[in-house]
Amino acid sequence: YEALAWRYGRPMVEGGVYFRRLEVLQDAIVGPLFIAHLLGFNAAAKSLGPWLLRHASAIRWAAGASFTLYLCHMPIAQFLLACSPWPASDPRSRVLVFTGTLIAVFVFAEFTERRKNAWRKGFNKLLAAPAGPSISKHKGPQP
Repeated sequence: YEALAWRYGRPMVEGGVYFRRLEVLQDAIVGPLFIAHLLGFNAAAKSLGPWLLRHASAIRWAAGASFTLYLCHMPIAQFLLACSPWPASDPRSRVLVFTGTLIAVFVFAEFTERRKNAWRKGFNKLLAAPAGPSISKHKGPQP
């Protein structure tokens, strides 16, 4: 669908009072395609299952950097593009940005996302430390 929409444009409909989105026709196309995707994946699960089990550790390792990828890919890519000696349209610059971003994200994830339990323990200790004199829990009038 995306290849066709990129080439021919996305279908838009003037909705009037009933639809407030111009993309309502697109939604009606994408919804069934998504359902077909889920049904197809479910049908392929029997043949994909053994392969997924064999590669489970690598898949989990890659998934362990997904949040870091989500948060950091754009600043890293922009930094690499700014540091690139080639113009942005040069294929060497694109290779640098794509591979450099992936490498940097996975290195960064080793010290952040993959160490989240250690970070959590450290912050819990920091936040649990007393900040000053204790507050009295006495309720009622002071003498």
